[in-house]
Amino acid sequence: MLSGLYSPTPPQASFFFFNSNVKVGDRIQLLEGKDHLIDGVIEEIGLFFMTLRSPDDEEIVLPNNVFITKLVKKVKS
Repeated sequence: MLSGLYSPTPPQASFFFFNSNVKVGDRIQLLEGKDHLIDGVIEEIGLFFMTLRSPDDEEIVLPNNVFITKLVKKVKS
């Protein structure tokens, strides 16, 4: 029997999957103050990383802990 403290995934991954309002196909900007640090369309969301496609058609692999700690702006199409 598993203890009540058992967690198969890191807590931040659980937070991301169950509390995020972004999905594959959304365009997002990660912000620091007024400046955006990263801009791209979400192509894949994994347990530890998210893959974005930048406006310059570059692939950006972003650790989920960066996504969780930055202000995220969802850009409307």
